[in-house]
Amino acid sequence: MADPDLIQVRAALDAGDFARARELINDLTLPPSSELLELRAMAAYGDGDLEGTLVADAPDNPVRAWIAAVRTYERLMCGDMPGTGHWARKAMERGHRPGLKAPAIIGQVAHARARIHDGAVDEGLSALDDVAVELTAGALGPVGFTPCWAFFARNVV
Repeated sequence: MADPDLIQVRAALDAGDFARARELINDLTLPPSSELLELRAMAAYGDGDLEGTLVADAPDNPVRAWIAAVRTYERLMCGDMPGTGHWARKAMERGHRPGLKAPAIIGQVAHARARIHDGAVDEGLSALDDVAVELTAGALGPVGFTPCWAFFARNVV
């Protein structure tokens, strides 16, 4: 795209003026595009706004399932059980698309761990049993199974 507005944004990014790039982006009236979202994420990152790099207004896409899976464990490792549950549910919801079973299972494991932490031990263990059944029954192909099973084993067993 050779939009003059995006050229100005790129120039600000190239100059290291991330705050100016963000201002230019915020003033745009263009519909979201992959290029605009990439520029927004680059400007946010350069400006030190790591949360802004997640581009919250991006259209729903498969990457969001993986982001939710990562956020799930980031919250879990911080001891934020409500946040863990929130992101685990998002990973499970978003992972019900073709080819996204791994982030759904990662979310399911984290959700089970949060339930156990909250005192719902039987429910949490039952959810872990469900994950084990899915993994051993071939719910994931060879590419998804190995890293997911290793993740499961390291974080649950």
